[in-house]
Amino acid sequence: MSAGDFTKLERVFGLHFNDPALCREAFTHKSFAAEHNLKYDNQRLELLGDAVVQILMTEELYKRYADLQEGMLTRIRSALVNQDSLSAFARSIGLGDYLLLGRGEIELNGADRDSTLCDTFEAFVGAIYLDQGLDAARTFFLNILNRQIPDPRSVLNGQNPKGALQEFTQQRGMGIPSYRVLSVSGPDHMPVYTVEVRLGKHDPENATASSRKHAECSAAEKLLKAKQDFEETARLMEEAEQAKIEEEIRRREEREKLRLEKEQKKEQDEKDDVLSAPFREEIVVFLDSLPKRIALREAETRRILAEKERREIERQRRLAARAARR
Repeated sequence: MSAGDFTKLERVFGLHFNDPALCREAFTHKSFAAEHNLKYDNQRLELLGDAVVQILMTEELYKRYADLQEGMLTRIRSALVNQDSLSAFARSIGLGDYLLLGRGEIELNGADRDSTLCDTFEAFVGAIYLDQGLDAARTFFLNILNRQIPDPRSVLNGQNPKGALQEFTQQRGMGIPSYRVLSVSGPDHMPVYTVEVRLGKHDPENATASSRKHAECSAAEKLLKAKQDFEETARLMEEAEQAKIEEEIRRREEREKLRLEKEQKKEQDEKDDVLSAPFREEIVVFLDSLPKRIALREAETRRILAEKERREIERQRRLAARAARR
């Protein structure tokens, strides 16, 4: 793609500038203006765009997070409209491809420099605002924001890795991290810093970036994650060990409970045996004597029946005698 291909730019972003000169101005770097003796560059639009981005971001945060107070909203906005964030936005949509740069800036890869990309993004938003109004600028900006950072509040989590690392270590009495530049390589216009962060006798972490600040932040982030991962692993191991101990205690209690239940049942059975022994003897004696009792009862029944029969015969005789005397 050639720089300054603004027809394609309009097609890619779904825009149509009423004043194409504004679009060209937004992408005109001061180095290009100086080489071509132009009376304009994108710095004025950058100033305007900075204000537009601020109001759009503030409005969006105000509407989206009704539960947050002014201080927290300010922190989120600051994290999202700084050079790192805006240059990342510009890089995500390839704005650097359309920049008009002087030969020196092209040789220094100025189209990928954070500060240049940030300025270009703001200038482009300013140009959209002037040409098509605030609604168009809002649509353009929020589309990028929502695609890159769906939840703006989340940026606070990694906003200050060095501060987060120091807070983490101090809370645990681990001391203060120290940073050291291990090497600086690359050409003067594109240095590469390798930085080490060390925490007492703990294993250090290294990181490489295009600036010392970014390298230190990356190293701090890596060390913080390593310590958090270690702490989380230790916590999980402790929980697992505690769960194992609790399970063993539960099993012992269950075994003890079963043992006590068996002993109680045994004691009860012994008591039942003691109480039932005399009754069992009486039942045995009763059953042994039962046939004799039945025989005696049957004999007594036969005797009573015979006696009744004899008395009936005697009564009949007396009745017959009386009838004969008459």
